[in-house]
Amino acid sequence: MQSIYSFFVALLYWVLRLVSFFHPKIKEAFEGRKHTFNLLDQARKRDQNARWVWFHCASLGEFEQARPLIEEWRRQYPDDRVLLSFFSASGYRVRRDYSEADIVTYIPFDLSSHANRWVESLDFKAAFFVKYEFWPNHFAALQKKGVPLYHVAGVFREDQFFFKPYGNFARSILKKVDHFFVQNDQSKELLSSVGIQDVTVVGDPRFDRVRDIADQRRGLSEIENFKSSKKCFIVGSAWPEDIQMLASYLEDNIDEFAVIIAPHEIDDDMIEAIRSLLTLRVGKYSNLTKAESPQVLIIDNVGMLSSLYYYADFAWIGGAYGAGLHNTLEAAIYGVPLFFGDKNYEKFREAVMLIERGAAYSISHPSQIKIQMDKFLQVEAVYDKAAFAAKQYCSENLGAVSKIMAHFDNK
Repeated sequence: MQSIYSFFVALLYWVLRLVSFFHPKIKEAFEGRKHTFNLLDQARKRDQNARWVWFHCASLGEFEQARPLIEEWRRQYPDDRVLLSFFSASGYRVRRDYSEADIVTYIPFDLSSHANRWVESLDFKAAFFVKYEFWPNHFAALQKKGVPLYHVAGVFREDQFFFKPYGNFARSILKKVDHFFVQNDQSKELLSSVGIQDVTVVGDPRFDRVRDIADQRRGLSEIENFKSSKKCFIVGSAWPEDIQMLASYLEDNIDEFAVIIAPHEIDDDMIEAIRSLLTLRVGKYSNLTKAESPQVLIIDNVGMLSSLYYYADFAWIGGAYGAGLHNTLEAAIYGVPLFFGDKNYEKFREAVMLIERGAAYSISHPSQIKIQMDKFLQVEAVYDKAAFAAKQYCSENLGAVSKIMAHFDNK
């Protein structure tokens, strides 16, 4: 099966190379990988005695799970070099200058020749793959070279190929991993059912990451001035569908709130699409002056949202009406009651758990948000209970990184 897999990967590789001449995103994937091996070769020549630890993430979401582990590894093992790889261009573009990694690059395509060359390029001490990343030829190359392979933040479900009667090849991939650090007991039980026992339940490292972000948040005097004495309602990672759901409530109650919208994309078209859905005075953060008095403030920069949530009394997290819900934990860590759409959130365990705890609410109709917001505004104890539930949920789930690092204390 490994040979059949490798044959089809090679076939797909050459098909995609042809398609890349006509498809900008696929072209970017090939262009970005042109210099990958040169980077590794140069690093080896600079320091032939270096030991490397490889962290691989699909994209930005997985990087946020790996980041606290990378930074703790650097603290405890300062002599190790760190290689960070991404599969997606979006992850690489945003984090290519990440200072805690000695090299940031793309993972090569999963061809046997590429995987073997990659593993032979540097003296690897260990490799960490995050969440849903399973690359058969890279795993085989690591195993052949004797490099310990760890899987971090895994979440396994019964419907995955690994656990089907016809999933022998998929299970053989799992068995190349030396140890799994999974998020929940169900994942450990499923792995045990296919004969994999080297598993530790540690939880999700993103809780450690959002705790670090909250600890390092920056003060935003302009936001404090904009908020003034009002309650602050923040719509984070917003799409037009989110604003459509919220528009009537915000317009009817604008005197109660300082409303801040952070679009998921900050290009002019997205900002204008959001602005067009509101009949309120809308201003952009980059144009905010003391002379202006917008009722709604749109954040037109990247990197502020996690600090913004500190000022929130309520937060709506965008994305659930589209491809999937965005990060709820960045707001929950501050003890903020949350709202989001009623679609495409169930695959995010934290969203489901926040709903079960009474800290979050999924919304399918504008009337629902009015009903719940009235309860929050009229009965302080109702608000306090939801806020406490959000903060407590985050606090209870801290510590994944320390549990992972404990595995290496005597190694």
